[in-house]
Amino acid sequence: MVLSFGRHIRHNLVAYVALMFALTGTSYAAASYINGSQIRPHSIPKNRLTNTAIAGLRGNRGPAGPQGPAGSAGPQGSAGIASLTSALGPAAAQCASGGGACQIAQSDAICPSGSVVIAGGFVSAADANITLGAAKTAANKYTVIAENLSSGSNSIQAQAICVSGPGISASSSAIPNMASVLGRAKQALSK
Repeated sequence: MVLSFGRHIRHNLVAYVALMFALTGTSYAAASYINGSQIRPHSIPKNRLTNTAIAGLRGNRGPAGPQGPAGSAGPQGSAGIASLTSALGPAAAQCASGGGACQIAQSDAICPSGSVVIAGGFVSAADANITLGAAKTAANKYTVIAENLSSGSNSIQAQAICVSGPGISASSSAIPNMASVLGRAKQALSK
């Protein structure tokens, strides 16, 4: 096998030398004889350049241009909340559990004139006070109806969070009928 390899090299030596000159000669010529000033602008496509070469093509950022003219004024915003207050309703007494209809009481918190209710809650002296209904029942009123299930007497007191201002108006949402809630609850305990 060594003999056949040696014979192959001897017979093709001229071809191998010619191939070596062809491959290295063009690289040598390109590296030695061509420089950047001899390449015409836009003659090398971007996909033939390396990322480093592409990054090197970018110049420094130029100075900022002059500021443009001011834009026109935007539309007038809506008027907002001028004041935020709270209102407490009267503390409504409740008898102890098993006392009948007196276990159920209603308290109404009324916002000051010109204000509307945006939220509400209640205060109770016992944890066993079950809220049967709590809602905004008028633009300026928050109502709470509760049933006392504790062994002692209790009370319920409504609280309203009220807002006023030029952009505030009474809500057009449906107002629940709390009178029917109170009536049904008292009727159920009377039986």
